Amino acid sequence: MLQELSERSETAVSLYNLTQHHIRLYRPDGTTLELLPSGKVARVASAPEILGEIEGVPVLYTTYEQALNLPDPQEGVIYITSWLVAEVTKRADVVCPDTSPRSAVRDEHGKLLGVKSLRSYTNMGNFQPLRMALFHEPKSVCVQCY
Repeated sequence: MLQELSERSETAVSLYNLTQHHIRLYRPDGTTLELLPSGKVARVASAPEILGEIEGVPVLYTTYEQALNLPDPQEGVIYITSWLVAEVTKRADVVCPDTSPRSAVRDEHGKLLGVKSLRSYTNMGNFQPLRMALFHEPKSVCVQCY
């Protein structure tokens, strides 16, 4: 096991924050990793349809389409996006902050400070770069990458 971890440390990953938000990741050892927005925001195209109204308020059904502004997969790169981009793309190199109650770190007023985990919407399988990111410090954190 120790040899396997030391082999992993030779291959690092880069994390790119493709959201418009500052992301703080809380590690189990108490340290944090700060990810500033890169300036590029990945989004998902959508097509809303009005189904009707309730008390004068429209009720929409939305179909989600392809991701916009999401770079192609690159060796050693993990993209952090919104949950919607991660869910729609279901790519192993795309994750999002896990804001569930078990992961979210909030202040006394309920404001989100950061998260303890990231979420993937696909089975990683043998996607080595994501596995590397789970165990080691990234080789770079993108602030202005595009």
